[in-house]
This record gives sequence, C-alpha cells and structure tokens, in this order.
Amino acid sequence: MSDKDPSGHIVCVQTGSETCSLTTDVPNPSMFKKKGIIGLRLSQDPLDEESISKKIIFVEMTRQVLEHLYGHFKEVYMPVLHNPANQNDWPDIVNKDLLEKFNNYLAQVYVTLGLIKGKTLLPLPPHKLETSDNTTDKDKAHIFEGRIISLVNLISNFRLHYHMDSPNQERLEA
Repeated sequence: MSDKDPSGHIVCVQTGSETCSLTTDVPNPSMFKKKGIIGLRLSQDPLDEESISKKIIFVEMTRQVLEHLYGHFKEVYMPVLHNPANQNDWPDIVNKDLLEKFNNYLAQVYVTLGLIKGKTLLPLPPHKLETSDNTTDKDKAHIFEGRIISLVNLISNFRLHYHMDSPNQERLEA
C-alpha cells in the first residue's frame, strides 16, 4: 500500500492453499477460497515499524459476508447497545430511537439472508427486550407492533411478487 493510495485499504485474498493476492479493489466474495483479510489504514500519516500496528486495523472477510455481518452485530453490538450501563448518559429519546433503528437494521439483514438462501426468514424481537425490566410494557407493545407490521409487509411483498390472489387480500393491505 503506497502512501499515495487514497483508498486507505488493501485486501489480501487467499487464492490457493499457500498463495494469496493483494489488491486495493473492493473485494468480491467469489474471489475468496475461504477467507480474506482487509487492512484498513486509519490515517494518511507515513507508516513506520513502530506505528504500523496503530495505524492499520485488520478485518477478516469470508464468502458469507452477510452472515458474518449479522453474527457480528448480534453478538458484539447488540449486547453493548442493550447494556443499561452503557445507556446511563443517553437521553431516553436517543436510546429508544437508536435501539429501534439498530433492531430494524438487524431484522432487515436477517430477512435479506433468507432471501439470498431462497427462504423466508421472519425476525423476532430480541429476547432481552421481551423479558427486560427496563423496557416498559408500552415500549414492548410498540416493538411487537413494529415487527408485526414488518411481517405483514414482507408477506404482502411476497404475495405481490408471486401474483397470488387471495380472498383475504384486503386484510393484508389494511
């Protein structure tokens, strides 16, 4: 990676059992035999032996990019965001908005994973929200209501895509 490279990243892709190639292009998952390592340069400062570990971070990438993203968000970010100790200084409106948008994003990634696999995967709210003492019943009802609306929209889009006619169509559109 040259100091003149404006992208700030370099990708190492394993192309064989003992070979790899380096590129600055955006990686296509089909390039990977098993996994790749992406190096992200954090600053445009010159690199030297002492600072390279502080100025470059490495991220592993596999062929299952969305599965990796979903697992990472669910196992790393969700516990951090839902931890009440991390929310002490957040205003309630910011807390609710952030968690709602994060949960909706996670649900959309889950649905997309299903579509890629040719399955209909329907997301459920996080179990912690259902059993949390910190979440009011009104907020829980709002979360479940949002999930139901998302599920109805998914089913409606599926029906429209496959041109299914139904005597109950009016109920789905309501």
